[in-house]
Amino acid sequence: WFLFLVHVIMTVDTAQAPPAKKSKLDNGHENGFPSTEQLKDDLAAAHRILARWGMDELIWNHISARKAPGSQDFWITPGDRFWKRMKPEHLVCSSSNETADVLHGAFYQAREDIMAVVHCHAPAIEAVACLEGGLQFISQTSALLYNRVAYHDWEGLSLDRAEGPRIAQQVQAVTGCNTLLMRNHGSATFGRTVGEAVVLTFYLNRACEVQLRAAGSTLPVSTPSTKLFEHAA
Repeated sequence: WFLFLVHVIMTVDTAQAPPAKKSKLDNGHENGFPSTEQLKDDLAAAHRILARWGMDELIWNHISARKAPGSQDFWITPGDRFWKRMKPEHLVCSSSNETADVLHGAFYQAREDIMAVVHCHAPAIEAVACLEGGLQFISQTSALLYNRVAYHDWEGLSLDRAEGPRIAQQVQAVTGCNTLLMRNHGSATFGRTVGEAVVLTFYLNRACEVQLRAAGSTLPVSTPSTKLFEHAA
């Protein structure tokens, strides 16, 4: 169901720019790596989709995709325009937003299987990142992230490349990590494709919204067992 959802989201793009083509990576790496044109199409579409979901922040935050398996080079958000207007030709190899290069460089150094990254400051995600307990697994929506979330303490604006190895270490410390909650900051989700990273961000945001709404209730919160989450994950 997850891969099907990735395919649907990445092929049905009704924003102003032309629809993204079907990526060869919709089903993982079974059909090979996408062409540069396809990769940039998917990456531009990801910006427009997240903007449509209200998860952009002016010209800030960033989405990237590794140029090729094993490469440390990646296409990334330029940092000079609104996401809803992003087109393939706008994507760059080095962002005008210096923090983008520091963060994403660290993510791709952390694991070779990370092929795409979405970094965002959606309000619900940022709010949960500010909570001492972080993300709480209380709903079906959060199951996709169970035992796959790492944390990194805020070090201020990420302008120092010396922070990179510390970020990479946190990602490596969690087996199968697909999400990094950056305390008091935001999040990064990791996918084998651009579409996977986008869908993970959607579910992280939804899980955070559910948690905050449940916390705001005066009623007792039911928490599923660890065994049940391990089965659902």
